[in-house]
Amino acid sequence: MAERSARDSGVALRDIAMAALARTTGSPLVEGNAIRILQDGPENHPAWEEAIEAARRTVHMEMYIFRAHRWGGRFAALLGRRAAAGVRVRLLCDWFGSLTTPRRLFRDLIRNGGEGLQAHVGRRRTRSRNTRRVREQREKAEVAK
Repeated sequence: MAERSARDSGVALRDIAMAALARTTGSPLVEGNAIRILQDGPENHPAWEEAIEAARRTVHMEMYIFRAHRWGGRFAALLGRRAAAGVRVRLLCDWFGSLTTPRRLFRDLIRNGGEGLQAHVGRRRTRSRNTRRVREQREKAEVAK
């Protein structure tokens, strides 16, 4: 009897958690998804490249810092290739974190139909460096051309 009540409470807890996640995200549970925690750039970048390369419909990428260095160039080229392949590609960069990034880095992305966006935070830029503020400013994003 105790074994059954523990199993029932586990099922009930899962149902409560799934309902809370569905309410929070506005999305239903989709079975078969997985989460893998990545610790830092050397672990993240190859996994991101793999996911972008595998995308067939959409790529939505948000970056605080996007530089014209080894990884930035690789990601920009990959995003441009995916856009050319018909994948809807949208890139959102923080204006401050990508302040010195040349717009030419995103030329292929834009030319191939992707969207390169830079968060526009108005005149109070010195106070607007955090990601939360960038997310709040998505509606004011400008297309980087």
